[in-house]
Amino acid sequence: MPRRSINFEPGYYHLYNRGNNKNDIFHNPNDYGFFINILNYNRRVCCVNIVCYCLMPNHFHLFIHTDENSRPIEFMKRIQMLYAKYLQENHGLIGHAFQGRYKAKPIIQENQFLYLSAYIHANPKSSGIVQNLRQWQWSSFLDYVGLRNGKLPEKDLILSYFASPREYGEWVDFIGQDKLQKKLESLTLED
Repeated sequence: MPRRSINFEPGYYHLYNRGNNKNDIFHNPNDYGFFINILNYNRRVCCVNIVCYCLMPNHFHLFIHTDENSRPIEFMKRIQMLYAKYLQENHGLIGHAFQGRYKAKPIIQENQFLYLSAYIHANPKSSGIVQNLRQWQWSSFLDYVGLRNGKLPEKDLILSYFASPREYGEWVDFIGQDKLQKKLESLTLED
């Protein structure tokens, strides 16, 4: 049976995928750094804006914006292919790196923007990896709260709803995972 193609219209999307059999795809800081570098390069090549991101040991989340010049299918194909090749060469991976095709959920309602960014940024804490989101360097959260000045995320959309980066960070810290799950049922990772 042929794979169903994803139809990307200009807009906002939650893209995510995880390791095959839920296995880790990031094993050390070099792995995370390589993935961020290929994200950065390919966002420019494919004209995709990354609103926010989070890399977790066995999966990744991207919140992107596309326009009529964007090539999001090529973007995802390139980053996953390059990263799978990296895993094969550097970790002896045999077989598939990712658990099937990536998921792409359109974000239709503007009020979901804030909740999706919080859901993505809160992932390391809600998964029990860190107690404080400022301890996880593999997401755009540090850029959003002013602790790092990375060039990857386009922060203006989300930060325009807050008086300061600090206020955004406090809001993400405060909002509960239960509320995020309820607000974003159609946009989050499936088991």
